[in-house]
Parts: sequence; structure tokens; C-alpha cells
Amino acid sequence: MGAAMLLLAFISACGGDTTQPDVTPTIIVAGGIAQTVQSGTTLQLIARVTDKRAQVVSAPVIEWSSSDATIASIASNGVMTATTIGTATITARANGVIGTTSVTVLPGVVARLLLVTQPSGASAGVALLSPPFLELRDAAGNLASTATASVTVSLASGGGTLSGPTTAMSSAGTVTFPGLTITGLVGPRTVSFSTLSISPVISEPFDLQPGAAAALTFRTRPLGGGLNSLYATQPVIEVRDASTNIVTSATNLITASLLSGGGALTGSSVAAAAGVASFSAFGITGAPNTRTVMFATGTLTPATIMLVPCDLTRPPQLSATVASRAFSTYIGAVPLLDSLVIVDRNGSCTAPTGLTSDVTYTGNNGWLTASLGASQSSVSIRATPGTLAVGTYRATVNIASQNAGTLSVPVSLALRLPYTVSYGSAAQKINQLDPGTTLVIPATVRDTFNAAVVFPVTFQSRSPSIAAIASDGTITAKSEGQAWLLARVSGQGDQADSVYLNVTSGTGPLLRTDISRISYGVNTTLSVVLQLDTRGATVGAANVVFTWPAINDTPGVLRLTQTTLGSVGSPAITTDNNVGTARISIANATGMTGVITLAKFDFTAATIGIGFVTTRFLELIALDQTSLLGAASALVYPVVVR
Repeated sequence: MGAAMLLLAFISACGGDTTQPDVTPTIIVAGGIAQTVQSGTTLQLIARVTDKRAQVVSAPVIEWSSSDATIASIASNGVMTATTIGTATITARANGVIGTTSVTVLPGVVARLLLVTQPSGASAGVALLSPPFLELRDAAGNLASTATASVTVSLASGGGTLSGPTTAMSSAGTVTFPGLTITGLVGPRTVSFSTLSISPVISEPFDLQPGAAAALTFRTRPLGGGLNSLYATQPVIEVRDASTNIVTSATNLITASLLSGGGALTGSSVAAAAGVASFSAFGITGAPNTRTVMFATGTLTPATIMLVPCDLTRPPQLSATVASRAFSTYIGAVPLLDSLVIVDRNGSCTAPTGLTSDVTYTGNNGWLTASLGASQSSVSIRATPGTLAVGTYRATVNIASQNAGTLSVPVSLALRLPYTVSYGSAAQKINQLDPGTTLVIPATVRDTFNAAVVFPVTFQSRSPSIAAIASDGTITAKSEGQAWLLARVSGQGDQADSVYLNVTSGTGPLLRTDISRISYGVNTTLSVVLQLDTRGATVGAANVVFTWPAINDTPGVLRLTQTTLGSVGSPAITTDNNVGTARISIANATGMTGVITLAKFDFTAATIGIGFVTTRFLELIALDQTSLLGAASALVYPVVVR
């Protein structure tokens, strides 16, 4: 504000001079103009004094005072200090004559944040019942009602994710955060508020409670017996919120039902207490078989499990997961390996004992061997073409036991000429087209020395309504879906190779991965990058599901080892490793365009099998809140582990 001058006119009595008329003594302060200053500033007040004959008095003695020193105080040397907002009167006194001026103090520069209302009433995924309320204060503690500042809230302790309005502009010197939401595990939290270059303020600790019930999960899986009897270890189901907290207030009735396998359930319904349903009479009736059982309540995400119940009263009976095994290769090829998994078809809880194996032949001998594994739960078989000629050879693998009978599995070996056809390179096995577009993938025929040979190749589409293929190999996308396309060598029997094609719904946004291979070996590692390609659209928010072939808590085709989230839009993820599902949410207030990496998933190819990696949109919203789902496509990818 700079220094301000107070003019003090004081007319003192001089006496004895009759040549000039007397005037009434007065004191004039700052020309009679009121002063406006900011809290925290000082002003030097200077007095001008005139005597009774209107002559200026040099070095007058002034006595200063303030009507309210808490608003503005004045020192004996005339230095005024502004403190609290309000209006005070400054008085200058000399020889019984006074002069006054009005001083109005306004708020000063914002110096600190004051947390007036502490955050409370926090439940995971639900807006705070009592959101925080803050005031902007200057150094003297005045409410900075005219200040404009952007205040940001963040988690200071306890972990989790803060969502909602995490940045707010002040209004009349106050800031609030309605709709502020915390997701994460239950427990104490503190939040921090910051603005400008002043020190942040941290809230008092408050507890995050469970949110709304969202899903059922297994605390204990059923084990031991169960077929026409009760399970020795009964299932225990938990009611959890979206942040995986147990909802201790939940009393839902949890009911189990059979999705596959036949038969019936006993003791299938139990009410939860404090968010936990403990079954006591759960069992399965019917024939030995693998069952898929779902535990569900209302609209919550159910818990699903595959069970192989056993019967304590039945003896075991040998069986295998396949009734026969057929090998096919070319003459002179390297030996082929496979295994027969031994199972009990009688559903007994007693394991087969004393297993032995041998091979009997029909025709040529010696090309097949069979040996029991160390755990005696599988038989390794090895077919060796050796010097055998083109043709089909047959044998039988015989397995005997002490307590479970015998088992015979027919095995055949078909030998053909040593030519192979390769349809596309490793990077061309999985492809993507929009309807109406075309693609040509080369097919190559090679001999056992890997030299290219000329053989007629025919092409075939397994789904011509989705993708058609011409005799020259030109692929034309027709309609949304997936199609297998084959290249076959004429006159070479089953010598064929295939590629896979995703046809989109059009030119709208895509949910896709970077998978280009189809086949993987057991124990190999692979990474899958999940991407949202907006293809010209501007996306405000998306909610997607990503699944891979996995079977409960035993290794499925793929085993997830690590998940890395993308950096755009602050994606949030909920992953269930047991059933191979991840749900990802992403949002950005200014919109997202281009190719956005949602997450990277690292897998190990765990067991031999076939499955699909799938993507699915739950929500896809533009900045204007309209849905983009009608124009969007979510792609599917095959995975084969050999």
C-alpha cells in the first residue's frame, strides 16, 4: 500500500499578536479521506500542525491512539500496523485538540489453510458422509474472502485410491469437496490439502469402513469327500465390497447352485453373519463327475468353483481323460511325446495302487513305449516313426492296478509325406480387419529340408459370413466376429495351417491386445498388453473386462504372474487370479484419444490346453456422457499351449 501520510492541522494559541485574527484550532487527518489497507501491512503516519494564526508548527508533539488496537494499532512514532479485518478510528491528539481518520483493514495474502470440518463417515467406494471444509486464512488468521486459489486433496496415509473432486476452487475464501470418495482396504486414513506455495494441512485420522457389497469370494473351499456325503471341509463364503473388504454388516442369504455336471446339492443355502457365510451340510449327490458350482446372492458377483467330489464308500476304477490317442506326422520325423492322465471314473476317495503299464501291437512292433510317471497319475507315451513307411500303425497301451481294475487305450500313428504348409509368419497368426477391407497372407509349402516346393494350395474360411477368402488367398472382412482361415496342400491329407481373424463392427473404438501368436510351449512366459484404441473418438471414461483361460486356484492354461497398469487416465483394476478375470476402469476429465495402454499382464503357460483371451466393454462414454458402445468392438484371441 506504500506509506500514507496523515496531515494533522493543529492551531495552537500564540497570543500577543493583534495584527492577525484568531482561528479555531483544528486537526485534519489525511485530508479527511478514509484509508483502506491489507492485514499485515504498516503505514507511517505524518502530522502537519498549524497554530492559532494558521502558521505551521514545527516538530509538534503528537499523542496517537486507536479505537480498536486488535484491528489497527498505532505506535508513538506514528507507525500504524493493520491486523484484523474491520474498521478502526485513528486519533491524533495535541494540546487538547484532536484529529481522526477511519482505517479499514482488508484480508491479507493467503498464508495458511484452516481445516474447519474434518472428513468423516468414510466407506470404501462411497462418497464421504461429512466432506472436508476448509478456509483460506492470512497470516493474522483473517478469512481471505476475496482470494482465489485451487486446493488439491490427496491421500497422506493409509493407501488406496482417492476419487471424485480432488481439486476445487475457493469461493468466498472457503473450499469443500462434496462427493470425495476413497477406495481401498479398511483402516485409518489421513488426507492432505495443499494450495499455492504454503504448507499443506493434514486431517486428523479417520477410519475407512467397508463399502457396499459387490462380490462373493471363497475364504475356504470345499475339500474331502462330498459325493453322496458331506464335504469334510465345508465351504466358507465372504461378502466383499469392490475394494475386497469383508462387508461386516452383510447378512445376505448365500445359495449354491449347479451350473454343470448334473446331480443335486445338499445344504446349499446359508445366511451370512458379519459378512461371512459358513456352510455346515454342503454336499453333492449323483454320479461321479466334475461339477461347476456357483455361490450367489442377489446382484452381487458370484463365486464359482469347479469341484471333483469323491465317495468314501466306492472302490476306484481306472479310466483316462481320453478314450484313444492318435499321432500324425511325416516319415522319418523325430519321436512324438504325449501323456495319458489317469483318473478314477467311480468317484472314489481311494487312489488306485500298484499300477503297471505295457504295450501290445497290431502289426509292426516297437514304435510305441509307455511308462508310468513318478506320481502314477499319468502315463508318458512315445511314438517313434523311425524307418516306418507311409501308412497308419496301431497299438494299445494297457494299464493295470491292484485295486482299480485295468485300462486299455488305443493309440495310432499316421505317417505321411514330409511336406508342411505354413500360413503366415508368427506375427501374422492373429489379424484384425474392418468390414469391407481385405488382406492377403502368404502360404508357403516346404519339404523336410525347409526348401520351398510348389504344391497347389486351397484356402477355406470356417466362418464365410464373417470373413470370405478367394482362391488366390484374398481375405475379405464381412461382418463383426471371429473366423479361422485355412491353407491346405492339395493331395497331402491333413497338411494344413491356419490363421485367426478378428472382424470389428466398423471404424469405432477398439478394445484389443498385442497378441500375434497362437501357440506356446508349457512353462514359456508371455506378456499381453491390453489397449483401448479410440480410432478418432474422444473417450471420457471406460469400464472393461479382460479374461484369460484359468481354472480356480489350480493352474489353468495361463497363470498370471504380474500386472502393470498403464499411465494414462489413472486406471484402476480388480483382478481375480483364480478365475482369470480382471476389471479395469479408466477416466479422464479432458478426454482420451489415440492408443491408450490400460495394463500389461505377464503370464506363464502353465498346462497343455486350449482357451481364449477375451476383451469386453462394460461402459464406454464420450465427454458429453453419450455411450460409444454401439460403434465399439472388443476382440477375442485364441491361446494354445502344447
